[in-house]
Amino acid sequence: MGQSEWTRNYFFKLKRAPVVGQIGAEPKTKSPKKKKRVLNFHTQAEMSISLPKGLVGAKCTAQVAIDDHVCSCLLDTGSQVTTISQSFYEEKLSHLPVHSLNDLLEVEGANGQNVPYLGFIETAITFPKSSLGADIEVPTLALIVPNLSFNSPSLLIGTNTLDILYEQYGLVVDSKEKHSVPYGYKVVLKTLATRKKHSVNSGLGEVRLHSTDCETIGAGQTKVLEGSITRRVPETGKWVTVEAPTTTSLPGGLLVEEGLATLPSKFPRCIPVILKNESDHAITLTPKTIIAEIHAIQSVQPANNKTVNPKSENKSNLQFDFGDSPISSEWKQRITDKLNSMPEVFAQHELDFGRTGKIKHHITLSDPTPFKHRARPIHPQDLEAVRNHLQQLLDAGVIRESESPFSSPIVVVRKKNGDVRLCIDYRKLNLQTVKDSYALPNLEESFSA
Repeated sequence: MGQSEWTRNYFFKLKRAPVVGQIGAEPKTKSPKKKKRVLNFHTQAEMSISLPKGLVGAKCTAQVAIDDHVCSCLLDTGSQVTTISQSFYEEKLSHLPVHSLNDLLEVEGANGQNVPYLGFIETAITFPKSSLGADIEVPTLALIVPNLSFNSPSLLIGTNTLDILYEQYGLVVDSKEKHSVPYGYKVVLKTLATRKKHSVNSGLGEVRLHSTDCETIGAGQTKVLEGSITRRVPETGKWVTVEAPTTTSLPGGLLVEEGLATLPSKFPRCIPVILKNESDHAITLTPKTIIAEIHAIQSVQPANNKTVNPKSENKSNLQFDFGDSPISSEWKQRITDKLNSMPEVFAQHELDFGRTGKIKHHITLSDPTPFKHRARPIHPQDLEAVRNHLQQLLDAGVIRESESPFSSPIVVVRKKNGDVRLCIDYRKLNLQTVKDSYALPNLEESFSA
């Protein structure tokens, strides 16, 4: 590259550097080493760079009145809470008391970082007639957050307020006037209408954590939790899809593995929900937390006509520990592949109990007179553990509520790890049972067959 071409594409700017200790002084010619030359390079291509069209969209902003104070706000359908900056609160709304939440709510920003807050206030936001065709006042709760940046909005309106606005807007405003709303409101109302349509069409109910204790999912772990169903519509079918909740959000990094589930017909209506923690820290869920939603199956697509290997369909990823077994690696692999082809015979978690409805067990009694034994006293230290264990067995379908005329007392036995084991004293029942007399097969003949 020639000198003329190089100087034509770059511009130079030389600045004089002041002498140390003399701000703004002219540099001395006798000390050339103290001079500092600053070169600023600007290419012609750099000076003409601009953002590509369509990269940044328009903000959904609007003018609203909060407690009779008109201000500009940001309408954010991606935020579940309404927030007010601390400076705006101290200037305009300091007469409203701030209520503490005692750290019960954890607010997470779009960058994944926790957003601090001072508490919440009870107020009302009025959306003007000039924008929506009628003055709509929405009572709401708003968090007071510190001023995190210079350009952060004084008022950010989330879905806790926008959902109520959408409901009132449909009741108050005539449909003929809805075409004249400003751009920001039009985008927000369209988004809320889509959410409402989706929840009404397919949502059947919420799934809440059924356990009475907090459940902790470690970092990177996958856990199956029992959830109780809160139904909103009559039963529409046997199968439902389990999906992530839309009315509320799970803690950051916690995902719901979607799938099909059998809709229970009897109380308690519980289904397993698979949750995966992809964050780098443990996540704790409190009882009754919404962990999933169930939706009606809209359609069933026909299977492809491609030939599918049934062995590959049932393939799972079960791992087996052979320990110090002397069998060869080839046979270990063959055993692993064989057992992985029938994963349904293994319990995947502690509540995965097998059962069959092909046969019923009958007990023949010599004396059919019902008997009822009085319940034995339980030690106060074991009472809560027994209640929790009974609830777990009830939720898993191992036991059910009964009004049978027969009853036998339970016996509480502590395991080595401290958990309780419930045994039943069936001695009275065994005395009245007519034993089945069937010839047992010869074991040697069975093994040699």
